[in-house]
Amino acid sequence: MQNMHWQKQDTITVTVMGIITLLSRYPFRVDVLNNHDAVNYALALDHFDINLHQPHPPGYPLYVILGRAFNLLLHNHLAALVWFSMIFSSLAVVAIYLAGREMFGRRAGLFAALLLCTSSVFWYQGEIAAPYTADLFASALVGWLCYRLLTSSQRDPAQAGGQKIVWITALAVGLAGAFRLQTIMFLFPLFLYALRRRPWKIITGAMLVAGTVFGIFFFPVVAMSGGPRDFMRTMRTTVPIFWSTKTLARSARWTRYLKNADNIGRYTLRTLGELALPFTLAGYLSRSQWLRPWRNSKLLFLAIWVAPTWTVYLLVWPGNPGTILVCMPPLFLLAAAGLDWVIKQPRWGATLGWASLAALLLWRTATFTAASQYPLGTSFRRFDTRQTIAWIDEYYGTKLYLMREIPTEGTVVYAEAFRHLQYYLPQYRTFSLPSLRRSNPEIVRSIVSIERGASENWTEMNVNDLLPPGTQRIVLFDLPPELLLAKPTLVKEHSKNGHTIRVVSLPANYEALWTPEGLWIGVNE
Repeated sequence: MQNMHWQKQDTITVTVMGIITLLSRYPFRVDVLNNHDAVNYALALDHFDINLHQPHPPGYPLYVILGRAFNLLLHNHLAALVWFSMIFSSLAVVAIYLAGREMFGRRAGLFAALLLCTSSVFWYQGEIAAPYTADLFASALVGWLCYRLLTSSQRDPAQAGGQKIVWITALAVGLAGAFRLQTIMFLFPLFLYALRRRPWKIITGAMLVAGTVFGIFFFPVVAMSGGPRDFMRTMRTTVPIFWSTKTLARSARWTRYLKNADNIGRYTLRTLGELALPFTLAGYLSRSQWLRPWRNSKLLFLAIWVAPTWTVYLLVWPGNPGTILVCMPPLFLLAAAGLDWVIKQPRWGATLGWASLAALLLWRTATFTAASQYPLGTSFRRFDTRQTIAWIDEYYGTKLYLMREIPTEGTVVYAEAFRHLQYYLPQYRTFSLPSLRRSNPEIVRSIVSIERGASENWTEMNVNDLLPPGTQRIVLFDLPPELLLAKPTLVKEHSKNGHTIRVVSLPANYEALWTPEGLWIGVNE
């Protein structure tokens, strides 16, 4: 598929696919910041400080910079971040078309774009405030450029065209790391593999370019966090097992690896879609030397593309379904190649292949737009659908509505979603769920305090010092009721649409104290 010239049909394809993707996202956008991380990103648009998790480590500098650019146009944090996700969804679909076209031909590129566009996980990520559509775009773009780098001018890599692609790819790799620190680690082995036939001076120069571009964004984040030591300390709050021998050894258990492998498999299948899996297998098995994939240049390339991500997620933690997107392009490309192979088969191939594609696209589109979160029952996995977005809007919207009915004076709120209260209701005195020291439960190891919209991380406090003077009531915004150890007569539930917050009146002769079992409220003796 090398030396395929750009034609008018390619321009039409990328334009139409980009517009279709953007328009398909527009009606289903989320109306409220969808989770804790989304609030972190929104707060970072006004003030960048990873020590305050605005955003959370390692910082996502290019994502925040571009988010601020969108915010200058839209004057709304949520709209800026969601439009970012929507536009990068379109760019990701275009990028995977380019990668598929380069590796397997135009038709396979179109199939890959269609399958990605209709993936429920990818569709969902394009409707919320998250960086993962940009992550997939960066992966697909770098994969496309690396394949061109690998295959261009192999007989004379020093010619002008062969040199230009080196520096373009190096720039893309560096920028990919500026979106998310992890991404450059995942894609750098592919970059090195694509460079392997180049002279060592070119390889060194390309690595320096990628590293410099990455450093332009990354080193200011380290400096703004207080320097390398403070940056590493902040990073421990995100990946604690990674930063000490004791925690790393304690986490090195087969049960952990099995759980991580299970989550990787679930997230991958959930993103690809179960019905697309047979075509991914067909795409693999239809390649020559599939029993020895290291002898097939395309299979080896795809393996190097996906393996670093899976390895890190296996050893550390796979995160959530959004974080798996960075390594999904190779699987969508294999599924597209499998569909293309089926269509090429004599007699039955064209009919089966085109019918399967139509059924796949219909099912995937109907699942997202019309199905419930559990169209196959609660015993099967949850699907990311428009109902998921509607549930998020209703959940946070209802909880915040109920919260607004509570007087601010004398009220203390404990919440898992303390960031939402900081963003939407900064007038309330809010705390996160305290983490008590195991060896001495009277000591609070860590807790987030929010006062007048400003957050502060408290550590090594006595539990008796947590409750502000003058507290008249305590609200459990979203914590489980079993954590509330109080007389039923003191507790009042405020409910709407099946969502509840619990308000505990605190008489003058009562005290509230956090214990390992929960929040104890009783007479002050």
